[in-house]
Amino acid sequence: MKRIGQLLIKGYRRYIIMQDYQLLDISREFFSIALKNDALLKRVNNTGIFFMPEIAYVFECGLFISMNKSALLGNRDYQWVRERDFGYGPTDCLFLHEDKTKVSIAIEFKMDNGIDAYLKDIEKLRKLESPDHKFIKLFCSYKHLFVGQEEDYLKDMQDAFKDSVRLIKSDTFRTNNGNPNKDICLFTLWEVDSTKKYKPFLHPNFD
Repeated sequence: MKRIGQLLIKGYRRYIIMQDYQLLDISREFFSIALKNDALLKRVNNTGIFFMPEIAYVFECGLFISMNKSALLGNRDYQWVRERDFGYGPTDCLFLHEDKTKVSIAIEFKMDNGIDAYLKDIEKLRKLESPDHKFIKLFCSYKHLFVGQEEDYLKDMQDAFKDSVRLIKSDTFRTNNGNPNKDICLFTLWEVDSTKKYKPFLHPNFD
């Protein structure tokens, strides 16, 4: 990942390509954290990812990013902040850069809620503004479904979220939420306000 960042060249288009690659890396790590905990919970009490409290999953994701800031964010100069309220309700996980010319990251998570709850978090992210920070805004969700429901549910999410939310990654895995023969988890990561012009948070001052 660091090598890729060092290949950064001038030009907005190149920035966007690199940022998408970076967002995919973050999504893969979030998905891997869910798989790891699902396997652990299956082993210790025959459950799965939905036995894990949302706040515990959020903390693990934040901790992982904080421990790998240079690789995932391109720079160590980010402060990990939890539940900061900028006037629109607390945001689950933030990585704030003190340099106003750099982009900070705001992430909301939802564990097995309905689309109405997802829309509330997305709307909160859309409103999120600060004179001290420019934000890349991400929304991550895990939804319990039965085998065969995932494509229709993902389409329902896309229809509800409209065009200003861009799907970065979706994936599924088998889990145990009381019916291990049918239970699956649908993982999604979305970029909110993806039409904003101040895009990259991957920037050329790499460590």
